[in-house]
Amino acid sequence: MTRLALPFAACFLPLCWAGCGDTNPETAEPSGFGGTSGGGGAAASGGTAASGSGGGSAATSGTGGTGGGLVIDSGSGGGGGVEDGQACAKETKTGRRSPANMLFVVDRSGSMNCLPTEDEATNPTCIASGKPGSKWNATKDALNIAFGTLAMQNSDNAAGIVMFPVAGAGDCGVKVQPDVSLARLDATQVNGLTAFLGTVDPGGSTPIAGSAASAFSHMATQVPRDGNEFIVFLTDGAETCRPQEIPTLLNQNVPTAASVGIRTFVIGVPGSEQGRRLLSQMAVAGGTARNGGACQHDPTQSTDAANVGDCHFDMTQSSNLAADLTAALEAISGTVLSCEFDVPVPTPPATADPDKVNVELNGAAIAPSPSLPCEGGANGWQYNAGKTKILLCGQACTDAKQSNATVDIILGCPTIPPA
Repeated sequence: MTRLALPFAACFLPLCWAGCGDTNPETAEPSGFGGTSGGGGAAASGGTAASGSGGGSAATSGTGGTGGGLVIDSGSGGGGGVEDGQACAKETKTGRRSPANMLFVVDRSGSMNCLPTEDEATNPTCIASGKPGSKWNATKDALNIAFGTLAMQNSDNAAGIVMFPVAGAGDCGVKVQPDVSLARLDATQVNGLTAFLGTVDPGGSTPIAGSAASAFSHMATQVPRDGNEFIVFLTDGAETCRPQEIPTLLNQNVPTAASVGIRTFVIGVPGSEQGRRLLSQMAVAGGTARNGGACQHDPTQSTDAANVGDCHFDMTQSSNLAADLTAALEAISGTVLSCEFDVPVPTPPATADPDKVNVELNGAAIAPSPSLPCEGGANGWQYNAGKTKILLCGQACTDAKQSNATVDIILGCPTIPPA
């Protein structure tokens, strides 16, 4: 995506890495948060995603594999549901669905070694070593499934991961660069993410504010990719390192990230009961409040305290953490599966007349939506402001996300007016 001149280009929080006396260029102790991202990071890149011939799901872009992608089709006479009495200039091109770029920010504090039913406060020995069914093992397995799902949805989706706190940097150190740098989810990247997760050994405390601020700074200043950008933040606790930084996190960092297009999903696994309100506030400020925003994240909004903190993916009452985590990550991957499509440019000297564009879903023409933003109740399709992308809204978007859906864009025929 095009990078903006951001007010936090030098540091995401007022307390910067460089000004806090941290001598390790990759980590920071609790004395400072935010700041510019340096070089390094264990990147896993290269390789080629499997592809094949044939159409199919619009969930992937390009001409092969499991997805038919986006097709510009304008032939003599109408085509694919679009009828026009005049011959239309014909040219077929393959476009792509806008990809998702996702940085997973994951808690590796010592309590992740505990079983979901264990409380480290009453059973401190549970953090000593991982065991089958531990929160960490459930998280690792769910993440591996999620990476594969994202790769299948769109071969241009990208993901990376960073753990907190940093191993070997004290209980509260946070990392400037991801452990596995964000890259396209081809086979090499998926394997690299899986291999890295196999090396993680939980330990330390829970520096939520510092790890989130660092992740936002990295995404905002060091990821010059097109597509939509997301942070997926997963923790089993509340802030235990610098609670005084929470107001800055909620009032500055998360909203600033959202204002430049970086949305924040939040998952709280068992152990995060005391942090439910904080985690829901992060989700609300990050633009991902659940239930269409019909949720509670502030005790002053409800007399029913049991409802406060249900705006994020709350796993604290889970009876099967592995399954519920997988379902939550599947829900997130479905949300980030974009209904935004590039409008390909015809081969010169042909030009694309924006008034002669039609969109078909599974071979049936859909009408343009009213001039409302998609989230305003519109249904059908509409252009973005620059008429460089086609946006599917409402039921059209829902239907386009189905695994067997195909989306075609037809150039050269007068646009079908709204019903």
